[in-house]
Amino acid sequence: MKMSCFVHPEKDFNVLAKYFKEELGVGAMFTQRLIDNLFRFEIMSCNHRYGENDDRKSVFLYKGDAYRELDSITSIDALKLLDGIKLQCTNLPSNELFEKMSSIHRKIIEGILYYSGLSYEYDKTEDYEYSVWM
Repeated sequence: MKMSCFVHPEKDFNVLAKYFKEELGVGAMFTQRLIDNLFRFEIMSCNHRYGENDDRKSVFLYKGDAYRELDSITSIDALKLLDGIKLQCTNLPSNELFEKMSSIHRKIIEGILYYSGLSYEYDKTEDYEYSVWM
């Protein structure tokens, strides 16, 4: 049985991008490419699940006041949001695409765990459970 799926709002992707740039020190261009890839995987998953033809390719990353007004999230919040993105991609049209998305997800997760010193069992913590980001 296939589960339902959705594409995260642009604002959520921007919050994640802000975390990548400000917390992890990832460059702006790499962050844009990374966010766009995650976004496209969600689009493909929802298109496949619902037979739609959403052809959006990228997320507009906020600048100026809109950027400064974005929430700042913790590493646990970023991990939960990334896990939520992966969950939305379970309807990708091929195992190969799912493996590519999973590989990107795994590499980002491992980088955050290394940076933050969190355990691989981060998803079993109270902070993860109560994080509103998904």
